[in-house]
Amino acid sequence: VGGVNLCFRPQTSVQFLKLQMLSNDGICRAFDSNDAKRFYATLLHSETNTDGWKKDGITFPNGEMQKNLLENIYKEIHLDPNRIGYVEAHGTGTRAGDPQEMNSITEIFCSKRNQPLLIGSTKSNMGHPEPASGVAALAKLLIAIQDGHIPANLYYNSPNTDIPGLSDGRLKVVTEKTKLPNNLMSINSFSFGGANIHAVLEANSNRKENENLSRNEIRLAFACARTIDGCENIPKNLKKYENNIELQALITENSFHPSHTHPYRGFTLLNSSIIVKKCNNERRPIWFVFSGMGTQWSGMGCDLMKLKLFRQSIERSSIILKKYNIDLFKLILSS
Repeated sequence: VGGVNLCFRPQTSVQFLKLQMLSNDGICRAFDSNDAKRFYATLLHSETNTDGWKKDGITFPNGEMQKNLLENIYKEIHLDPNRIGYVEAHGTGTRAGDPQEMNSITEIFCSKRNQPLLIGSTKSNMGHPEPASGVAALAKLLIAIQDGHIPANLYYNSPNTDIPGLSDGRLKVVTEKTKLPNNLMSINSFSFGGANIHAVLEANSNRKENENLSRNEIRLAFACARTIDGCENIPKNLKKYENNIELQALITENSFHPSHTHPYRGFTLLNSSIIVKKCNNERRPIWFVFSGMGTQWSGMGCDLMKLKLFRQSIERSSIILKKYNIDLFKLILSS
């Protein structure tokens, strides 16, 4: 038995680099805390089983096997399932699937609970992402941990009569933005072919933002969108979270779509007005312009010295120019 991986195209590694999945210095620090930029939660346990063979057919869910999975996983980590505050269910909304899943959840999580178990499904918000449904549910929980609140479940109007836990109060669908009840939560993710997966997470209650002086500095924010409303809303939402440089970095990465698909461009200096203009989506020729040497002016670069990255770059250049008796700092700051 053997395995091999051949990477013939550098684009694969470039994409991993853009996703911040690669180490900057080429060293993989397994199990070390230094490479974790943000630590949202701990995966306490995850496990899978399968119910692919069943008399009702491969597509029919098996609540008994789902129940067995839940019993095993909490027994193995010695955790009382009644302590779980929220369950992100598979929740496809199907006539057979929802009762099978919810009734097994009720039986395992609600045997001696003082408060209803909060439940929800990201599929009500975004549809069924199929093979990506598990990671979509995980992303929802990490956002909930970051925000401290569970996003609302959509389109829940009346309880399914085949799910007694909804009617008797043991289960409660999160229909409005709700504060996380505690730091324990779990995820169900099932497959069409009979695979059942369950994961248990514990939120990191001591999570701190990375210290970065630029959080409080004026920064240029970009946006692009297919509509003018979308292009206006992105900077507005950035201004609500002006200190969140991670959010701004994510938006910036997605601000350079081609103009024929995203014709609107917006930018703002945080704490100033938003500017939106429609781009010309016609293909234009490329011109190479070589400017002369008369574009400098007195005081050029002084304000930029307030920016940490710019100042560090000038410091590196200054060290090189010192042997030529050129004081770059003096040239910039005293002009």
